[in-house]
Amino acid sequence: MRKPYGFEIEPEVREWLDNLSDGDFKRVDEVAGLLAEKGAELGGPWSDHLEGPVWELRVRLRDVAARVTYWCTPGRTIVLLTVFRKTKQHDQRQIDRAVRAQKICERDHHGPVAEIYEAGVMTGYHTRWVRPEPSVEDPERIMIREALAFGKALYDRRSALGLTVAELAERAGMTEDEIECIEEGGTAPTIALLRHLAAALNADVRLTSGHDLGSVWFEPHAA
Repeated sequence: MRKPYGFEIEPEVREWLDNLSDGDFKRVDEVAGLLAEKGAELGGPWSDHLEGPVWELRVRLRDVAARVTYWCTPGRTIVLLTVFRKTKQHDQRQIDRAVRAQKICERDHHGPVAEIYEAGVMTGYHTRWVRPEPSVEDPERIMIREALAFGKALYDRRSALGLTVAELAERAGMTEDEIECIEEGGTAPTIALLRHLAAALNADVRLTSGHDLGSVWFEPHAA
């Protein structure tokens, strides 16, 4: 098993993390945990390539579609560069800002950083982020993991069908933002919602015990 990626953070992201509510911080941390495990292989629905070595991490915080830009260094370190709120489908200004931050980071920051950031403590400039050890039994984290599993299942089935978000939204009688919110892990799964989406996806809902990715999926109807 490969060692997880480590994190370093720029001041903008560090300040943003420090100002999150406890619940929002847990949601960011859970998605960051997936990124630490997969790195550049994470893919959708939580990661998307922007430009050059810069990617974005997608986190849904209630009604806010948050985006954290990052790059994976050759030394298995992920640097979180900038953060912004998605307000349109393609924001070139934010992409350019993240690309500039990456170039400065690559040019000026070499070797390990001595400072460490933990929730509530900010020191130094370019710092290492030590993620907390989450409680396995934390009910709030369990709900977050269930929502992430739901989002991944929906994304995978939509992708398998070759549907755009707009096309699935039309099929399901929902808005594009509602579909995106589910895929980004911002919506708790309910039996009624799962069945409704399964009908739009020509599939049946399958559930297993547990709360991690793979605990829910949409199984295609038999031909």
